[in-house]
Amino acid sequence: MRKAKRQKKKIRIWVLPLLVLILLGVFIRINTRYWNGKDKIYLVQQNGDGSVTVKVYDPTLEEVIALQIPGDTEVSVSRNLGTLRLKNVWQLGINEGLGGKLLTETVTKNFLFPVFLWRGVEGETNLPLGDRLCLKFFDIKTRNSERTEIDLWKSQFLKKMKLTDGETGYKLQGEMSERLTVYFVNEDLEGKKIYIKDATGTAGIGERVGEVIEVMGGKVVTIEKAAPEDSDCLVTGDLSKKIARVFSCTVGKGKTDFDLEVVLGRQFAKRY
Repeated sequence: MRKAKRQKKKIRIWVLPLLVLILLGVFIRINTRYWNGKDKIYLVQQNGDGSVTVKVYDPTLEEVIALQIPGDTEVSVSRNLGTLRLKNVWQLGINEGLGGKLLTETVTKNFLFPVFLWRGVEGETNLPLGDRLCLKFFDIKTRNSERTEIDLWKSQFLKKMKLTDGETGYKLQGEMSERLTVYFVNEDLEGKKIYIKDATGTAGIGERVGEVIEVMGGKVVTIEKAAPEDSDCLVTGDLSKKIARVFSCTVGKGKTDFDLEVVLGRQFAKRY
């Protein structure tokens, strides 16, 4: 009898921790939107010293790539908000009511890195709690193994010179090299045929969007210039969400003759 009671007690002792683990797993799953253990996740992090880190979490290769961009790099700010040092974009985003979104848009526009997730100095972020926990676990897992840090100011991609404000800083030297953009290739998009309809009425926007999509692995086969339309951005086709998230586009439900079709209008040009 006593032996049976001891066995029941042992079972009760293990039930509670097991229940907690099950509930924790369910909670994380419900609150996870982007991490699936397969696809890469790209995150822009604003640092306290003004610099910006673009992190690539690659669960397939089990590695984290950190691209360090100095805060004194001159950039063209998205939404036609002028030319600034990168370290000033975060505060401008707050002033404009955009939060870290302005920083991700500006990084994408200038460096071609397809980012839309962000984290601030005080921990503010647009990442759901489940994704934050998953990335934290992944950070811990790779902390002593597969981690690569690349300082852009130590490379040929940035050049130190006098900036528009008259003080010394860094400027981008031409287009970003494949040595950096290769980290952002998405296997699901690799080789997919992309059609872009540019109805923005603004020169160069369709081409620039196409460059970002090609960094993600897509193959832009056509950029059609069309009469300006008073619309924003629409992406139609398989895997359209992956493109739509980067450019804050609407996902279309129609059919297309291409793997993906991207339509850009004048409203998109105003915020690019």
